[in-house]
Amino acid sequence: MTGVECVWLLPGSALLSVALGAALTVLGWRAVQLSGEEALACAAREIGPAGKLVLIADAQGRLPDPRAALVGRPRPLVVAVSAGGPFSVLADFVERRVATAVLDADQPFTDLVAGLDRLLRRSVAAHDSARLVAVLREREQEARRFSALTPREQHVLCALLAGRSAAEIAGEDQISLPTVRSHIRAVLTKLGVSSQLAAVALAHRSCREPTLIERMRKIHHF
Repeated sequence: MTGVECVWLLPGSALLSVALGAALTVLGWRAVQLSGEEALACAAREIGPAGKLVLIADAQGRLPDPRAALVGRPRPLVVAVSAGGPFSVLADFVERRVATAVLDADQPFTDLVAGLDRLLRRSVAAHDSARLVAVLREREQEARRFSALTPREQHVLCALLAGRSAAEIAGEDQISLPTVRSHIRAVLTKLGVSSQLAAVALAHRSCREPTLIERMRKIHHF
């Protein structure tokens, strides 16, 4: 394994951590699974400032915090992989330099692995972190818009995410086309977008509503 770079994974979700570790191994990394913060503290010297540490959130979106284990030591590159958690928490992690970069696990697994591989292979400058915090704060504001949708409006947005037209939604739900269009207009107004395509793009980028996230996972089979 000489010459193979090592990636350390600190899991909240053991299943996702194992899957990411296996995928990174295929891409040429040596993935080391850490059992917890105590194991991280023991490995901190070996990781060093040039190391790569991946924090993986649990099912509730909570990320492990490596600060206590790394106290007094130079920080390695830290990538936080989160799913479903508030963007504000991720922004705080980056702002407090707990994490250098973040990835959203609510995306196709192949995209997640490719994004993680890219981050691990490049250095992240301070200005990148500052820009990332701003983006995450903006996404938090976007995510809050989805909480204003009624159950019926969420249902209509789910149908739009699946690529259905207003006429198809009306036929499937056995309601009038003007009613469906009224629901669509309400969705666009509450989300602050001007088109159905923009609403779908916003949902993929920033939605944190469990019903909509589960629907997107089913549509994209991940």
